[in-house]
Amino acid sequence: MIYKLLSFVLSVRNLFLSRKELRVLQLRKLNKVICYAAKHVPYYRDLFKKAGLFVGKDLSLSQVQELYSKIPVSSKDDLLARNVSDLITREYVLSELKAESTSGSSGKRFDCYLTRREFIKKNTIRLRSLLCSGYNPFLKMFNCDAVYEPRSNLLAKLCVFRKKAVDGVRSPDYVLKQIMEYKPSVLVGFPSNIREIAKIVDGNSLHVKTVIALGEMLDAETKRFIEEKFLTKVKEHYGAREVGRLAFEDSKDGKLYLNEDAYFFEVNNDNELIVTTLDQFAMPLIKYNLRDIVEIGDDSRDKPFRHIISIQGRKDDFLVLKNDDLVSPCAIINVITLEKNVKAFRVVQDTKGEADLFMVVHSPFSIESFTECIRDKLPGLTFRIMTVNAIPKNDLNKFKAVICNVQRVAKQVNEYT
Repeated sequence: MIYKLLSFVLSVRNLFLSRKELRVLQLRKLNKVICYAAKHVPYYRDLFKKAGLFVGKDLSLSQVQELYSKIPVSSKDDLLARNVSDLITREYVLSELKAESTSGSSGKRFDCYLTRREFIKKNTIRLRSLLCSGYNPFLKMFNCDAVYEPRSNLLAKLCVFRKKAVDGVRSPDYVLKQIMEYKPSVLVGFPSNIREIAKIVDGNSLHVKTVIALGEMLDAETKRFIEEKFLTKVKEHYGAREVGRLAFEDSKDGKLYLNEDAYFFEVNNDNELIVTTLDQFAMPLIKYNLRDIVEIGDDSRDKPFRHIISIQGRKDDFLVLKNDDLVSPCAIINVITLEKNVKAFRVVQDTKGEADLFMVVHSPFSIESFTECIRDKLPGLTFRIMTVNAIPKNDLNKFKAVICNVQRVAKQVNEYT
């Protein structure tokens, strides 16, 4: 309990650092995790050796930056190609560590291992992110896409940090029933799944005060629809299971701030976000490519953290044109939702330049005119449009709107509006 409290106090203190102080903290942590990985983690020891890098403890901050710039980027596939024993430190036995598993959105499940204290630090960043988004710890929270049930604890009995959860395999009707029984003030989950719940809600009969969307891209239309149905604001959080809560939407200015005291971020030439975990040593992730296309803004005047201007989605979800250019899921969603008679939809691509559009409609409308509109807004893509009775969840228990099954070697991203 003392360690949890200390971790939380230190994380809150970091919100008040200057940008210069934060940079020093980042580089010191970065040097520590790189040195540790070079000595104790076989994967990074081999990676650094192959790259011809000398890793030393007594480096200046400028030398740390120079060393970091020369480290090769690692992808999930790179890590999955190695045995787990090559990815974790020799100082721990695997059975002593706690696993955080990804949902498998890339087609392969990836387990990241942490010590108990590292797990506490990770949860501390999650809690701080919630508080910065306006979360009140005395309000009840409901997670409609949890991977495990929250354990009962002393704080919950004292009416603090009370939460209930159901897993993502449940139907929207079942989840809604559980929400109505629990009567939470805060609703957390995947944007696409919360949208399905919003469709069957009668006004804000749930009396939800805050909706926190995480785990997948939140497009503008989905955000507008949820806010309209729940009569409250949607706060966006960004992250990944293997790394944690990377960014949070601030309740004061609405910007999506990066948790830069726990992670080191950069964006490569393809606008993909590269992340290094600064507080994980059992299984560090150094220059890990999330394959999310993002744009990061300049430093904030009020906070030491930078903010994310836009998230266009995971590169694996981009549709592929015949010339190998890419179209973001946001562009697809923005065009299809122009037709108000479309109740729900899913786009599935198996061939370059072509895609299937499955739609649930409120009432019949001119498919020909709709097809022409899509062709004008999204040149280079041909859609086969079909009406269906329902859109099922995918294998990841999400009502995912855009699914691409095409291998790609992209030249550029087309930014349709």
